[in-house]
Amino acid sequence: MNAGSPSVRDIGKALDIAHSSVQDILRGNGRMPNQRRFLALVGHFHPDADIAAWRRAWVRAEMRRRDHPSRPAVPTFAVSAAPASSPTSDNAARISRVNAAEGARLIESEPLSEVVDALAGIQPDRTAARLSRVSATRAAAVLEAIDEANAALILTDMEPGPAGTALDEIPAATAAHLLHRMIPPHNALRIVRMQPSRAAEALQQMPGWPRFLDRHARELDVRDRRRVLAALPDEALSLYLQGANGTSPRDGVELLSGAAEPFLVRLLTLAPPDFAAGWLSVVDPKVASRIADVIPRQMLVDLVRRMPSINDNCAMPLLAAWGEDRLAGVLLELPLDDLSEWIERLRSQLSQPTLEKLANARRARLS
Repeated sequence: MNAGSPSVRDIGKALDIAHSSVQDILRGNGRMPNQRRFLALVGHFHPDADIAAWRRAWVRAEMRRRDHPSRPAVPTFAVSAAPASSPTSDNAARISRVNAAEGARLIESEPLSEVVDALAGIQPDRTAARLSRVSATRAAAVLEAIDEANAALILTDMEPGPAGTALDEIPAATAAHLLHRMIPPHNALRIVRMQPSRAAEALQQMPGWPRFLDRHARELDVRDRRRVLAALPDEALSLYLQGANGTSPRDGVELLSGAAEPFLVRLLTLAPPDFAAGWLSVVDPKVASRIADVIPRQMLVDLVRRMPSINDNCAMPLLAAWGEDRLAGVLLELPLDDLSEWIERLRSQLSQPTLEKLANARRARLS
């Protein structure tokens, strides 16, 4: 920018960013800029910039800000590292100079202490490229031997698969600390690459984990999320299902669709009944039919009883999913007031014989 050309307003308009936000980023003021806006400005002023490198710089700055909230956070390429504590062999020293594949071979073969010293002066993304090519056991040993802040940066830059298998080899409490230090959604994307049982164990030790998982649910493949949730014990799964996002109809339907029978039953049993009824009222007819086959009868009756107060349009989907005879059989077990309500809802859709059967049952109870 030179003598006000282009103006802050012009830049904001070109990037679809409020001009006040552009001004805040350009002034700095020691505040951490929004990542998307910061990278947009980098690309605007430097079209040939390595955006991936700047994104990593932003992540490092954000992690430093979290560690030291009183200090100004400014994205830079520099990473502080402790000096090597002991002389490093020629082979270990070569780790930083050779390509990633050769560096990985040296990481596997050289003494761990010398490897850690050699990696101390390497950018986290270059270390990540090497650790992504070593065994999970060796990667875990390296990550445990360096400071947490650097290990979290390296895990952020590692390929999700190798990062997940390395976390599998790290004690759950340590893995939880590292995952908590990482910038979302990188931590969420690595949790689902862990073995489900290990992921569930580490996840439960992260502060506020149900909220964390809810917040990043949309960034995860539902099959991955289902695997992790299925590995949670009942108490933890129940806690998750009581969360605001975890119990939304769309989220519940995604979890139910394609779920194996044991997990499907656990979901419906451990969720608050009103939420489970809400899911049943909008789920795909084939899934609704499966649900009727596998959950206890009394539970099914209770869910149907709750449905009208949750979804006013629940009658037709349920009729389409179960068929007239099956639905009528469930309705006959409802309390009298609920039976009457359902008869009115389905009066124009049910056959005359079925309506008479339900009406006779109602009259018999009234007499």
